Amino acid sequence: MIGLLFAIMGAVLLFCFLALRSTNDSRSRVVARSDEAKSDEAQHRLFEESVREEWPVVHAGRSRPDREYFMISADRSRLRWARVQLRPAYTVVEERVVALDTVLSVELRQSSRTVMRLETQAVTKKTGALGRAVVGSVLLGGAGAVIGAATAGGQTTATTKSKSLTRDGPTYVVIGTTDLERPMLKVKMSGVSAGEEWLHRIKASLELQKGNRL
Repeated sequence: MIGLLFAIMGAVLLFCFLALRSTNDSRSRVVARSDEAKSDEAQHRLFEESVREEWPVVHAGRSRPDREYFMISADRSRLRWARVQLRPAYTVVEERVVALDTVLSVELRQSSRTVMRLETQAVTKKTGALGRAVVGSVLLGGAGAVIGAATAGGQTTATTKSKSLTRDGPTYVVIGTTDLERPMLKVKMSGVSAGEEWLHRIKASLELQKGNRL
């Protein structure tokens, strides 16, 4: 009896130890991710400060840990796109500079996609009563839900209806240039509002460049 009691106490203590260890590990991971995110943001701020004098207007994308930047020069004569990587080392891994006098067009585009939603409705007739249940719902091109309904006896018929759904995608500023090798620069914006601001900012800079050439 005493041996059984000690065994139960040992099992309880082991369970408590494992639970406490799991909780501490989870907290450590959360703290590590938080510290890592703060470090990333600090690195990005350093990059933005380092380019601010030559490129005073900077748009930063939302991606992590790499981040895309779009900039316009202080004299409004050049555009610069850059992708900055933080890990394993802080590096500008890709960039492109476009002179505004080579720009032929600039426009705002928002991608979208259409998906088909299929809904199946079952109608069960039993003992003079009519029972209805949605037995399935599938979204093609995305994650779908399936809801089951159990029926006991009777005659069941099913009908399926389809419905098209259009979903908005990312917003891009698209710049056409005279560069035959790389004629287009497509920059992803953080939203429609940011895209509209950059569209008008570039158009205003193009008008300024035209005025300076006259």
